[in-house]
Order: sequence, then C-alpha cells, then structure tokens
Amino acid sequence: MKRQSIFFTLLTSALLVALGIAFSVGLSQAQGPAPEGHLSVQGNVGTAFLYRGRLMDNGHPANGSYDFRFKLYDAETGGTQVGSTLTQDDISVSNGLFVVTLDFGDRAFNGEARWLEVAVRPGDSTGSYTTLSPRQPVLPVPYALALPGLRVEQNDTSPNLIGGYSGNRVTDGVAGATIGGDWRAMRATSCLLWT
Repeated sequence: MKRQSIFFTLLTSALLVALGIAFSVGLSQAQGPAPEGHLSVQGNVGTAFLYRGRLMDNGHPANGSYDFRFKLYDAETGGTQVGSTLTQDDISVSNGLFVVTLDFGDRAFNGEARWLEVAVRPGDSTGSYTTLSPRQPVLPVPYALALPGLRVEQNDTSPNLIGGYSGNRVTDGVAGATIGGDWRAMRATSCLLWT
C-alpha cells in the first residue's frame, strides 16, 4: 500500500511538471517573437472629430450639395472665436443629414465650454453664407481630446503631458516631459508649512 502511494505521488508530480512545461511553452509561443529594431510611435491621434448635422430647407430635409462654414466660440452668443474658420465646399446632404470632419487644432479644447457656429449656402455658390441659429454646444465626445486641466503636446518621438496650472509650458525641443502642479499652490502650501 505504501509503495502504491509513493507511485501515485511520483506520477502526479511528473504530470504536474509536464503540464507546467507545456503551459509555459504554449504561452511563449502565443506571444510570438520579440519585435526587432527601435519601437516608435506609429501615429498621433490628432485633434479632428466628426460633426453630424441635420439641415432643413423651408421646414423640409435638405437634399443636394451645400457649402458649410464652421466657427468655434467660447460662448453660446457673442463671445470670442476660438481657432480658425473652417470651410467645406460641396458637402453632400441627403434627407437633411450630412457628416463633416472638423479640426480646430490642438489649442481649441482647453477644458472650457465651446459652441459651434454653422453657416451654409447652396453648393457651387459664391453668395453669402446663412448663419444657422442657435450655436451648437460641443459635448464630451470631441471634448475628450482634452481632459480637464490636462493637455498633450504631440511630437515625433514622445508626447509631452502637461497638467496643473494653465500657464505650465514645455520649451521647444523637449520630448517626453510630464509637468503637473501649480507653482502658486506650492508656494502657498510652503508658506502655510513655515508659519
């Protein structure tokens, strides 16, 4: 009986070792060969986003080709324009629906509210644009390009991650920097610690 128990213990141990070896070989095979050469960023995400709109013409869904002009503002009415004016000509509108790609640049979204002003005219027209009302609020999905209080400055090798005080900056030529905090808050904290 004792001999049979030793045999089963050895057999179980051998099976567990064989299973462990097979499992580790399988894992290493699943991962494939290590990449060769220097790893680098394949491409930046960019700052463009899709805008899907609905255009009505005298109460009916518009159809045809239209020219659009887009402006980004810091207020629902009045306010200051943020970024440049974007125009897109001869955009196809079907049953009132259209889609355009907009890119106001990497400084347009800084954590503050934004509104999109849309103006339109018939395609192949040189006449003036009709500004649509009201301005459309830019909601979280395109706004996710900038986390509140955090921005990323892309470059060819490594992005600079900048947070904290809105005046934090990265000197030209710096890559891979992470900046956080607010020197004003740090100074105030030190004053409290030393008084």
